[in-house]
Amino acid sequence: RIAYCRELNDQSSLAYSLHNLADFHHQFDGDYDLAFVYLNESLSIARDLKDDIRVAWCLALMGNISLFRQQYAVALEHYYEGLAMFRSMDAGEGMYTCLGNIGIVYAAMGNYDEAYIVLDSYLKSAREDGDHWRLFAGLDNLGTLAYYRGDWVEARNYYEECLALTQAAKAAGWENFIRKQFSRI
Repeated sequence: RIAYCRELNDQSSLAYSLHNLADFHHQFDGDYDLAFVYLNESLSIARDLKDDIRVAWCLALMGNISLFRQQYAVALEHYYEGLAMFRSMDAGEGMYTCLGNIGIVYAAMGNYDEAYIVLDSYLKSAREDGDHWRLFAGLDNLGTLAYYRGDWVEARNYYEECLALTQAAKAAGWENFIRKQFSRI
């Protein structure tokens, strides 16, 4: 597909395809260096096209890769820049993706108070919006944060609430995931 996009000089589709290829290398084979090569090209094209939503998603994925590399300061830079862009476009999914990941980075850095502030804000907005998927993620993230802090009771409370909601929503994938989370407590 990438060769075809280059042949047709379809820059928008090329940026999209390069982003997807970068995401594949990030998620499935862990080749972060190659993922960054494709992602930087996608980002450059998206900026040239003034495709702000693609730029913001590239920044979010760069944050993910930096998080996996334990480059926390770099991850935060990418997430905050992406978050600002998503907010300027009122792009909810992207905003909440970045916000949740910012909380995860703070937790990974051991900055549990800041992580709690961010993740609690995320959870409150999910409750207000009635977004079940974000609610599941928010409860899981706060459960994981409590686990990292060694507060098993609080972790269990978040996981139990999440489990009850996933069962009520018949969200089998989330339910199975949360059951695995329980196994570590």
